[in-house]
Amino acid sequence: GGVCVSGGNFKMQGSSAITGCEAIGNTVNHKYGEGGGVYNKGTFEMTGGEIKNNKARNGGGINNKGTLILTNATLTGNTATFIGGALCMSSDSSGEMTGGKIISNECSGTGGGGVYIHAGTFTLNSGASIESNTAPGYNYGGGAYVNQNGTLIINGGSIKSNTAQQGGGVYVSGNSTKRATLRMIQGDISDNGAGWNGTSYTGEGGGVYNNGIFEMTG
Repeated sequence: GGVCVSGGNFKMQGSSAITGCEAIGNTVNHKYGEGGGVYNKGTFEMTGGEIKNNKARNGGGINNKGTLILTNATLTGNTATFIGGALCMSSDSSGEMTGGKIISNECSGTGGGGVYIHAGTFTLNSGASIESNTAPGYNYGGGAYVNQNGTLIINGGSIKSNTAQQGGGVYVSGNSTKRATLRMIQGDISDNGAGWNGTSYTGEGGGVYNNGIFEMTG
């Protein structure tokens, strides 16, 4: 990929950009491409700038296994072939976004056109949006996919105009033993679609498809 943060702090500011990078991986040794633009196991802080047109199996733009802080940043045009078009959160990681956009990203695999939260917590704060992302085909979570060990908190942000077969805005996973959590304090989930085939919607959960825990307060 573009940047690997194995520990410590990395700060990206102003009009900086990470573009056109790819994490290929090695399937022979079961090491898959993670973090086309950024692979983070430390602390990655991004204020302004963009991560654009990067590719990976997991986390086309960013694969986060540490601490991620995004402020007025843009993640756009990134693609993943398995999970997390723009961002994949894993390994009990933490992330938050204030202002900025995760926009027009795609995941052609399991899902999470914008964000896939495999484990850990991602918070979408005021002024931040996840919009116009897609998980095409029979996939899940156009805007965000929250896996069973993950939590998505919407605290003033918005998830809008995303598409997938199930959970156009958000797909919240769960089973009899483990359930993901979507916690909405303030903000909105609007104008998302499930299963658009060119003439009609054939999917389920245009805004939210919930198999886990969905809490709304405020």
